[in-house]
Amino acid sequence: MRLLLIALLVFSYALAQTQITITTNHLPDAGDTLKTRNAIFSNDVNIEETGENFVWNFGFDVLEPLVLNPEIICYDVNETPLVYQFLFNNPFEPEYNSDFGLGVDQASIAAVSFENAYMYYQNSNTKYTITGMGATINGLPLAARMDDPDLLFNLPLTFDSADSSHSELSFDIPQLGYYGLDQTRNYHCDGWGTLNIWGQSFDVLRVRSIINATDSIFTSFINLGISLPRPESITYEWISTEHLEPILKVTTTAGVISQVQVADIYQEKLSVDEKDLNSLLVYPNPTSNMVYIKTPLNAQAHIQIHDAIGKCVLSKWLIGPILEVEIGHLNSGFYTVKTTQNGQIFQSNFIKE
Repeated sequence: MRLLLIALLVFSYALAQTQITITTNHLPDAGDTLKTRNAIFSNDVNIEETGENFVWNFGFDVLEPLVLNPEIICYDVNETPLVYQFLFNNPFEPEYNSDFGLGVDQASIAAVSFENAYMYYQNSNTKYTITGMGATINGLPLAARMDDPDLLFNLPLTFDSADSSHSELSFDIPQLGYYGLDQTRNYHCDGWGTLNIWGQSFDVLRVRSIINATDSIFTSFINLGISLPRPESITYEWISTEHLEPILKVTTTAGVISQVQVADIYQEKLSVDEKDLNSLLVYPNPTSNMVYIKTPLNAQAHIQIHDAIGKCVLSKWLIGPILEVEIGHLNSGFYTVKTTQNGQIFQSNFIKE
């Protein structure tokens, strides 16, 4: 019995050690550049699945990478327009003394267009919040603070932590009237475990946030005001200690997936694999349903896949830069890919799980 208790204690300790903790150092701060890639689900997935020591699998068979998004710079508050600094760079108001402004060229909320916008964030040891916004509206630089900062999550972030916030933002807009935002956010760190994505694995915490918001606009020259409730939005973020951005972020609007973003892990993987420009690139490896083949030369290529005993199981011509091959029908095992381009032969291997 004593040995059993010791074993259980050791197991519990080891299990606890696998859970990561997100601190201020794992989140964006002034001077950072954020890089994300859009993606799209090519098959149905249940993004509500979560739990303790959970394994999420998002391979090329269900998640297709799309184009990179423009880089977003986290500006030091001192680098943002001076008119905004009075609100967001004041140590005597610690709740709004922000750490950086996230630069956005243009944004549109309801019927109001914002240019050269900055969303201001506070990344402290105890919380990660949005404190307010500065933007050019109708040609004038305007700024407004959240009456209570929008709490993204408390820090350190651990499994099963949860909280909520209610925040309001308002702008008096010359020649228009008034714009206001009323928002509630409820977040819950509802899972931890391993995220397998595009042949890579990350230890993650999963955060589910529910956002309900209403936009209000008052137009002074016709003395008319309207309120526009937004459809409920839910974000699912898989956060790691390895990237400042979530490894995967899925947003639903009114229950429908409206946006999928991934940290720039796909591009990083390619940059490593393509160091040897004279090699054949085959990924992901190992794989189960799909394999992508990129040849070293920009020329038509004849591609063959051979099994472990040398039998040719697939033969194709590549015309574009990357060949996408469905291999779900192949038996598990070791395979060799051979290509011929401009009289040169290139070879690589992959494992079919």
